[in-house]
Amino acid sequence: MRAQSGRARTLATRFDLKDAKTEIIPEPDKIILVADDGAHLKALREIVIGKLSKRGVDLRNVEQEEPAISSVGHARQELKIKQGLEGNKAKEIIQAIKSQGFKVQSQLQDRQIRVTGKRKTTCKPSFSSCAVATSVSRQTLKISETEQR
Repeated sequence: MRAQSGRARTLATRFDLKDAKTEIIPEPDKIILVADDGAHLKALREIVIGKLSKRGVDLRNVEQEEPAISSVGHARQELKIKQGLEGNKAKEIIQAIKSQGFKVQSQLQDRQIRVTGKRKTTCKPSFSSCAVATSVSRQTLKISETEQR
């Protein structure tokens, strides 16, 4: 509810979007942007990207599709939000953890990699070296702290 009122307030206060018909439609895995023309769509996209980065969403996980601009001028664009890891990338990360020789177990669960070990201190080095080696953001890897305590 607060997000919708904040979104409406932002669109109403922007000078370049004052009289434009714009709409932001949030869905579970994507955000749909609808505007009168391409310029308004670009301004709308800048607002959404700014809000996502402000909330801590890694912008590498936001895939921007090409804007669809109709002959009458209406513009529409989808911003797909990737959550979790792709299958090949996850397998690559698991192999990197195993090749480091740490005494941990890693497994893929619901598009996340779970690293478990007897102690928390054994998991952290594997976590940091794997994240650096594969250049994956730390948000995608999760350490199972409940099993380690």
